[in-house]
Amino acid sequence: MTIRFHGVRGSTPVPQAAMMHFGGNTACVEVRSKKGTLVILDAGTGIRSLGLSLMKEYGERPIHAAILLSHTHWDHIQGFPFFLPLFDKKNSFHIYGKSRYTKSLEEIMAGQMEHKYFPVSLKEIGSPVQFKMVEEGAFTIGGDVTITAKEHYHPGGAYTYRIEADGATVVYSTDTEHVDGRLDERVVAIAKDADLLIHDTQYDDADIVTHAGWGHSSYRQACEVAKRAGVKRLSLFHYDPVYDDRKVKAILRDAQKLFKNTMAAREGAAVSIG
Repeated sequence: MTIRFHGVRGSTPVPQAAMMHFGGNTACVEVRSKKGTLVILDAGTGIRSLGLSLMKEYGERPIHAAILLSHTHWDHIQGFPFFLPLFDKKNSFHIYGKSRYTKSLEEIMAGQMEHKYFPVSLKEIGSPVQFKMVEEGAFTIGGDVTITAKEHYHPGGAYTYRIEADGATVVYSTDTEHVDGRLDERVVAIAKDADLLIHDTQYDDADIVTHAGWGHSSYRQACEVAKRAGVKRLSLFHYDPVYDDRKVKAILRDAQKLFKNTMAAREGAAVSIG
C-alpha cells in the first residue's frame, strides 16, 4: 500500500514562499493498494494537483476512486470543484462521509458549486458520482481495501478512518481534539498497531492551550496517541496556516524526541507500507 500526500495544511491554503517545503495546500491524501484500488482522503485544495497527475497517469483509461471525507468543513472540501477528473464522463467516483448532518452529503457538496459561488454545478459535471452516507463501522472498497470509520471529537463531528490492505494499515485522524488534555480513547483504539498513523498536529504546546474547543491537536498529543496505540510510524499533519517551514521543522525535532519514528507530512512525499 502506498500513501502520497497532496495537501497537508489546515484551515486555509497558504501559497507563501516560507511554506513551500512542506506545502500550502489543504488536506488531501492518496492511498493506493497493490491491486490499484484508489482511495482519496479528503478533498482540500491538494486534490487539484492529484487530479492533474491522475489524468496524466491514466490517459484514456477511466479513473475510478473512492473519496473519504473526514468531515465537510471548507478546508476539506474546497478543492473538490477543481478536481478535473470529475468533468470526464468515463470516470466514476464514490464519495463517503458522515451520515448525521442536517443536510445530505450531496447537498453539502453541491452547495459550494451553486452558480453564485462557482460556474459549473454538481449536476453539470461529466462523471457519475455516488454519495454514500457512512455510519461507524467497517465496509469494503474495490474488494481488497477495508475501511473502518469511527467518530472523534470535532465541532460538528468528524471521522477517523482506518484503511487496511496488502497486510498493512494506515489510520487517518485529522481535525481531532483531545478534550481537556485527555486522549480520545476512540482514536487510540482505532489506531491500534497501525503501520502509519496520520494525526492532526495543528498546534504546539502554547497554541493548544489558547485554542481549546477549536477541534485540533498538538504534536505532543499525537505522539501520546502513537505510543498508546503502539503504531509503527507517526506522520504530523494539518499544520496551522501561520506555521512556516522553520516552525514545522522545529516541531518535528521535538516530536521525534517524544516518538522516535515520526515524520512530517509534505506535499508530494510518498510512504510505502506492508
